[in-house]
Amino acid sequence: MSEFRIENNDGLCREGVLAFDNIEIPTPLYAPTRSEWDNLNDSPYTERDDYRGVKMGILGYWFNQYNIQRISSDSEVYSNLKNYLKRRISGLDTPVKLLHFDFYSEVNSLDITTLKLLLRLQNDIGADSIEIPNSSNFRWDYSLAIDKANDWKNNENIEKPIMGIASEPRDIIILKSKIHQIDSIGVSLRKENFPLLYQLEESIKPFDDTWVHGFSTQRSYRKIAWMGTLGMFLNIYGIDTVNSLIQHSAGIKNFILAQQEKTEDELLESSYNLKYFKPADYSTFKYETLEAQNGIDYKLSNCCNCPVCQNNTLESLVSDFELSSINTRAHEVISHLKESELLREKIRSNESNQYLTSKEFARRLSERE
Repeated sequence: MSEFRIENNDGLCREGVLAFDNIEIPTPLYAPTRSEWDNLNDSPYTERDDYRGVKMGILGYWFNQYNIQRISSDSEVYSNLKNYLKRRISGLDTPVKLLHFDFYSEVNSLDITTLKLLLRLQNDIGADSIEIPNSSNFRWDYSLAIDKANDWKNNENIEKPIMGIASEPRDIIILKSKIHQIDSIGVSLRKENFPLLYQLEESIKPFDDTWVHGFSTQRSYRKIAWMGTLGMFLNIYGIDTVNSLIQHSAGIKNFILAQQEKTEDELLESSYNLKYFKPADYSTFKYETLEAQNGIDYKLSNCCNCPVCQNNTLESLVSDFELSSINTRAHEVISHLKESELLREKIRSNESNQYLTSKEFARRLSERE
């Protein structure tokens, strides 16, 4: 089982502890995805000690209608998927592991049999919390899905915590009405949806015993012309743990194929188009913008003290596209982990508001229009 408690609340942000059995996880906290875990392992500049304190990791999986039908009708297909996901999630060297489902737009609902199958799948692969799948594309009775998930949990004697999923403001209202039937809430942040965040802040944040996780948080936001992110300041709305965007497999495959067809100059251009998270102000400018502002010899140690930035200039980081992508993501994870720690310190000293003010782009995003 899991338990969540708030330790400090300074009026803007909250610091807490999430406990899974004998494992205690401080919040707010950044949780790396499976692909980010690979980036951390593959970067030549990071060592295991740089992220040894990571206690939660996220594995994402995308379903289309065809795959939904196949696992529902063929036990061998289900078994193969279970084994694949079990291998993938075991690659997360974290004590707590979550499996999150995303759905292509063609999937607009789940029948009860498929719902229970996806609940079982999470339990079978060893996920530490079991989400009740949901999507903004779904047109179904999510309240009923929560009831059916609880029936399944009780009938199967499952002791793992249950997480409700919100993709739209209406889901938050449903989850509030079912707050005693769920142990936690997951918020899908794939789309820029401030009404969802505002509803969460109003309806769920006052519950100081409900852990909230943000899935697929935005790397940059349209609201400020894609120049920055909220990062760990999603905590303002009552989100305690977050992970970055979970890419779907088709998109990753197409991206890889496209890169293989590019010339060296085109690959270099791709490197320059990567976005760099700057902890000092939460900006996420492209490398080409940073070069225009500071020059190609600019030392990234001026922006960040992570091992990637301590050992690179702009020129050295963008010179190899494959490594530049790996190193950029490794930097991002370690930076967000450090920001998690700093924000917890600021909350304890009642300074989170001042800290937000110092992060220009996060502050601009937090301002209501």
